Amino acid sequence: MEPSSAGTITRLGKRTAPPLASLANLGPVRNAVRLTTIYLEILQGKGSGTGWDMAGEVTAAMHFLKGVPDPVIVDIGANHGDWTGGIWTALHRGRYFAYEPQEACLASIRAHNVPGLTVVRSAVADQPGEMVLHSDAAGSGLASLYVRDESYLDKPTLTETVPVTTVDLALAEHGLDHVDFMKIDVEGAEFEVLRGAEQALKTKAISAFSFEFGSANIYSRVFFKDCWDLITGHGYYLWRIVPGGRAVPVRAYREDLEHFRGVSNYIASVTATI
Repeated sequence: MEPSSAGTITRLGKRTAPPLASLANLGPVRNAVRLTTIYLEILQGKGSGTGWDMAGEVTAAMHFLKGVPDPVIVDIGANHGDWTGGIWTALHRGRYFAYEPQEACLASIRAHNVPGLTVVRSAVADQPGEMVLHSDAAGSGLASLYVRDESYLDKPTLTETVPVTTVDLALAEHGLDHVDFMKIDVEGAEFEVLRGAEQALKTKAISAFSFEFGSANIYSRVFFKDCWDLITGHGYYLWRIVPGGRAVPVRAYREDLEHFRGVSNYIASVTATI
């Protein structure tokens, strides 16, 4: 676009903004505008990772697992094991490790019948020990190490003291010097998990990993910039998962990545291409 054309569009936008704002904020129109905005964000993968497209998350991970003969796969925050089960169904090979702190979830993880699956009842953060897990119901997919108060969620009413480990300690415990894919879904504590994987990230022991960013980070007080600096600082490249499982590259930090409605899913990889 020619600079003069861009300037014309900017001037036109400024002139039309006041009357359009008045129209967009009329009672009957306001909700439609809001829903349209949310939908357009979802098409970009922003706020679309709230569990309604598990198949898409599996598809996105498969971009990084195709051709790997005997992959090592780690699921942190496995909940009921649907992601691990989906990866096994797609691959039918590999070694699997699932970390989940809620006792109520363990039987359903094992019920996926993934051969050789190692299930560990533990949360994962940046320091080992014990922490309090908060949830709205036993086995909830919203259980968090933080007390969450989002407008669209039920308030947490259950607490459970759970063991906590770190990625670096977990890999050492199982004698793993390499992980092909790690999924991190810990409802706001993703940054803490990454801080507890410092050695693994520094040595590129993890080839690729997925993580969430969204409303739970309001309560962990973590910005996407924190995740971006840590991940890219170790030489990883980022993608955002969009509906259907396509992975769209995120090559630079922008402030609109600080998206706190719902959950956005990202993948980091040691390779710049899929």
